[in-house]
Amino acid sequence: MTKKSLPKQYAEALICPSCGSERLIPTKEKIIICQACFTGFRVNDGVPDFRLEYSISFRNKVSAKRKGLHATVTVLMGDEKTEQAEVKFGHCLILGRKINPNQSIDMTVVMKPVSQKTFSKLDPNNQHLIEKYLSRSQGEQFTPEQKQAFSAQNKFLGNFMRDPDFLLNDPSISRAHAVIYQDTNGINLLDLYSKNGTYVNGYEVESCRLRNNDLISLGTASMKVNLF
Repeated sequence: MTKKSLPKQYAEALICPSCGSERLIPTKEKIIICQACFTGFRVNDGVPDFRLEYSISFRNKVSAKRKGLHATVTVLMGDEKTEQAEVKFGHCLILGRKINPNQSIDMTVVMKPVSQKTFSKLDPNNQHLIEKYLSRSQGEQFTPEQKQAFSAQNKFLGNFMRDPDFLLNDPSISRAHAVIYQDTNGINLLDLYSKNGTYVNGYEVESCRLRNNDLISLGTASMKVNLF
C-alpha cells in the first residue's frame, strides 16, 4: 500500500508532543516537522506517529546550516600570499583603500584598522541603497535589541554585523570599494559603486555569490576566495 501524507489542514490542528508548539508543517517526505523545536514525526498511511522514542531531531542540521561556511579572502602579491580576512556567517566586511603617508603608494599593502571602532564612512547617498540591498539577505542571527545597539555604533550594515574593514594601499581602489558578506546561501560580494569596478574571475560584477577559488580583482589587487 502506498503511504499517504497528512493534509496540511490536519497538521495545523496538531500540537507538538515534544514542546507543545502548534507550529507543525507536513513535508513531501511524509514527515511533520515542528518549527519551534525542529523535531520530526513520521506519517504512516496518513496517521502521524507522535511517539517521542521514534521522533527525528533536525536541530543539529539547522545549527550546522546557521553556523555557515568557514570563508576567507586572501590577498595575492605575485607568487606570494599575504594577509587573510575571515568572513563569518551573519557578518560583513568592506574591502577598500587606506592611504598611509609613511608607505609608498606604489605597492599594494593590506592595512587593517587598529580597533573595531575604525570603519570607512559610506557615501550617504549610497548607504541607504546598500543597507536596503543587504537587508534582503538572510543574515538574521541577532535580536532586534542587539541590532539597534550595534547600529548606533555603526557596527551594522543591513542585516549583517560589520567587522573591521579590510583595507589596501592602492590608489586604484575606492575608499569603500565592495562589501563581502555571508548569509545562509553562502558568501557574497556587492560592489559599492566603486570608481573602477569589481571583477570576479575577469568579469565585472555588481553583485554575485562567490565559490571556492574565485578570484576577486579590485584595482591592481587580487584576492582569492577560500571556502571550507
